[in-house]
Amino acid sequence: TPDTDPRQLEAALEELLLLAARGEEYAQFMLAKMGAACAPAPLPAPRHNAFRGGAFSVAVRELLNYYVALEQYVMEEDVRKAIDIREHPPGSLTTSMVDDVFFVVARCGRRALSAASAACAAAVVGQANELLATALGPQLRRSLENVATKLVQAEATLPEEGDLVGVSPAATHAAYINDADTSSWYVTKLRQELESGAGAVFTAAGDRERVRSVLADLAKTSSDFAAMANWALAAVASALASQLRPAVDGISRISYEGEGSDEEGTAWVAELAAALERRVARLQPLLTPKNYDGLVSLVLSDIAKRVDAVVATRKFSQVGGLQLDRDVRALVAYAGDLTQRPVRDKFAELTQKATLLSLEAVEEVKEYWGEAGGPLGWRLSAADVRHVLRQRADFAPEDIAALTL
Repeated sequence: TPDTDPRQLEAALEELLLLAARGEEYAQFMLAKMGAACAPAPLPAPRHNAFRGGAFSVAVRELLNYYVALEQYVMEEDVRKAIDIREHPPGSLTTSMVDDVFFVVARCGRRALSAASAACAAAVVGQANELLATALGPQLRRSLENVATKLVQAEATLPEEGDLVGVSPAATHAAYINDADTSSWYVTKLRQELESGAGAVFTAAGDRERVRSVLADLAKTSSDFAAMANWALAAVASALASQLRPAVDGISRISYEGEGSDEEGTAWVAELAAALERRVARLQPLLTPKNYDGLVSLVLSDIAKRVDAVVATRKFSQVGGLQLDRDVRALVAYAGDLTQRPVRDKFAELTQKATLLSLEAVEEVKEYWGEAGGPLGWRLSAADVRHVLRQRADFAPEDIAALTL
């Protein structure tokens, strides 16, 4: 009945599986005896089919049908309860919902495999995937509504020092993003575990393939959860980028046309580094390593694009080009300390433009062009190179036009 406590059905589920297992053992024993009686000829297919279609085998299949119905009920009720009682424990990067939901579906999936029935396993696994997609998925999606605005606003209220992972609003909003990404990983892990179990339980290729075809549907569910996390991270990165914009645009204050070093360059990079520390690095304790590195990657990509856009509008002297080269190197060095992922590729074009703008003569381009561009390769086209060289106020246009690339 709808009011039945799922916990009261656990013993019944185990009994049904035990009866079905014993029934299958008896069926195999009887088929072996029938085969021995027909030896050396194989057991005729009509006799085999008659036994498998007999009253005993029908009773075993009915037991498994009862088991599947009860298992699906237990799984659905436990999953919905896990969602309803969701909480964010202090110090945890995810809410309780994620571990609880996947504990339930993994337990039910493993139990279904122990029935040694491909039809039974396929039915339970299919129900598990449907619950993940139609019960967990919408809850994850609802939790991520306006999460970027909420997280960035709450992050501004975090203490400057101390344990940031607690029951603060910022930690909870970050946990919602972590839930989506962690759920994606758990789905992949669940699929791998059940595929391995199916390979051990089912000896017939057709049975293994039947279960694996249902397990394959989990790939889309995992992809959907990952897409939710990526969407949320992109929204957070966009919100952070708007707050970092004043610091990024500090490069506009610098003159790169003079013949003396501009101390504003160093100040601009230091100001941006401080802003990144204040607005981005403080989120590290709140996010999973994958989510944090993904967020930093998105923020750095935006910074590189904005700095590149400013550089493209400026004129440079050689001293100014050298100053830009120092600024970019300092920025890349600090960015590298923010994340475990490589960051040089995000600033590769900007780094190569700074190199071009610091050359003593146009002909020196050939020392860097093509394979000489380093392990990242030369990102700029020949047209891009000429455009950058024209930004040098002291390079003659005819020398640039005569350059062979």
